[in-house]
Amino acid sequence: MIEEMEDNENSFVALWGEKVQLDCATLYANSVMTDDPFFNRVTDINCKEFCTMLDLAESEFVKRKVKPFVYCLSNESLKLELQKRGYVLHDTMSVMLYESRYKMKYSADISIEKVDRNKIGEWTDLFCASFDAENWSDEIVRRVSNAFDKFQLYIAYVKSSPAGCVALFEKNSLLGLYCLGTPAKYRGKGIASALIAISADIANDNDLKLFLQSFKADGLINYYVKRGFTQIYTKEIYTKA
Repeated sequence: MIEEMEDNENSFVALWGEKVQLDCATLYANSVMTDDPFFNRVTDINCKEFCTMLDLAESEFVKRKVKPFVYCLSNESLKLELQKRGYVLHDTMSVMLYESRYKMKYSADISIEKVDRNKIGEWTDLFCASFDAENWSDEIVRRVSNAFDKFQLYIAYVKSSPAGCVALFEKNSLLGLYCLGTPAKYRGKGIASALIAISADIANDNDLKLFLQSFKADGLINYYVKRGFTQIYTKEIYTKA
């Protein structure tokens, strides 16, 4: 399942930037979201020797003025080579599978609506407010518009006020839960839980397995565990010091 999860995640990331195939790895980069560790990465690394690949990767990142991030999945030799080159551990990502057997409930004040093209701007505003990314707004609208038919977007409303967003991406009989966010003033009100609940319902209705990723630095691992997710594996993310 790990291979299928990785492929789902990387296929989603590919919708948000450029994909560059290296000899024994794949690079994804977005020259607007230059310091984002999710949308800028070297991954799928299957080298015996890493020097040439890392030289090429660093050149591609420099060309795009993007901060380099390298995803390391159980590869001690790669970690040693990165450390020699001055990379440091940026964060650890947990990949988590939804395994709850119980239907989640949420407040009657919260409603969930699927986004059509007329509401791409509203979804983008929520994403930017949730992740402090207002300067990415035009780029996100462009990327979402271009890939709109490849994923599902949902907005959570508290009464009539937009209060949260999520993107769902299907591949390999998996439903990836991405871009889950709520602006600061709506946090702690069950918005994210409601979006998880509707995502779980969609996965169940379509005989798919729901999964997500969470950075350790965000401190949300226990939050997801309490809502029915189980950690399947982790990967370390390195960047230049």
